[in-house]
Amino acid sequence: MAAEAETKGQSLLAVGEMGIGNTTAASAVTSVLTNKPVALVTGKGTGLDAGAQAHKRQVIEAVVQKHFSTVGIDSTPDPLEILRCVGGLEIAAMTGLILSAARNGIAVVADGFIFNGSGGDRVCN
Repeated sequence: MAAEAETKGQSLLAVGEMGIGNTTAASAVTSVLTNKPVALVTGKGTGLDAGAQAHKRQVIEAVVQKHFSTVGIDSTPDPLEILRCVGGLEIAAMTGLILSAARNGIAVVADGFIFNGSGGDRVCN
């Protein structure tokens, strides 16, 4: 898409998402990138009750521990490794678009927790 935009002379792309059902992956990425506890970076998403939110946090914690249990406070895994292990397909697609836009000299406006809050900005740096 970015390469096509470049051939059309377009100089700006926008990326975002609905945020329905994908805050789980974004919370996992955020936890690993920021070295913050899962409970601190995981909200209710789209209206979960307290019990469902607690379960969501347990699932995210298990996945983060499975892939990044040896990460210390002074080390952060490679952002693309974080994306591969715990980022959803929607985050990967946005990352690919933004990397392609950067390669083609196209500015990008990004909006939403799933991209900005999940560290997509760091993955693309």
